This record gives sequence, structure tokens and C-alpha cells, in this order.
Amino acid sequence: MYEKLPDAYKAVLDECMADCLTELNTVANQINEDDIEYLKTQGVEMIDIDVDAIHQTIAPVREKYLSQMEPWVQDIAKKIMELK
Repeated sequence: MYEKLPDAYKAVLDECMADCLTELNTVANQINEDDIEYLKTQGVEMIDIDVDAIHQTIAPVREKYLSQMEPWVQDIAKKIMELK
């Protein structure tokens, strides 16, 4: 359906979607921060982890199984990993 729209309509929808995603991420991040603060007030101890070390440790396994996936899955996975 989207592909059938005139380019001007697509541009408006694309802009609105980008705005919505930005707002959604802002709200989601605030909710996460609020939840973490609540958990801390309840006595939960938060432990920071070294995400880069974990990524390096699991890289061989990830690459092994990712290489067995279809190219479109590999593309999505690579884009996700670039989001750091």
C-alpha cells in the first residue's frame, strides 16, 4: 500500500514515522530509567557489565551461526550490531 502512494505522501509519512520513533525511544528510555531507580529503592543491586567484552566473547559463536542464515538475516544482524 505504501509503495502505491505518491512520493509527497511517502515523504510526509516517513517524516512522521521518524518523529514517532524518536519520541518512542525517549519515552522508553525514561521508563527504563524510572524502573531502574524504583528497583534500587527496593534494594535491588545493579551490576554494570562490560558489553564490549561480552560481544567479543560471543563473536565466534555469533559469526558461526550467522553465516548459516539467509543473506537478508545477515544484513539485519549486521545493522543491529552497528547500532552500538
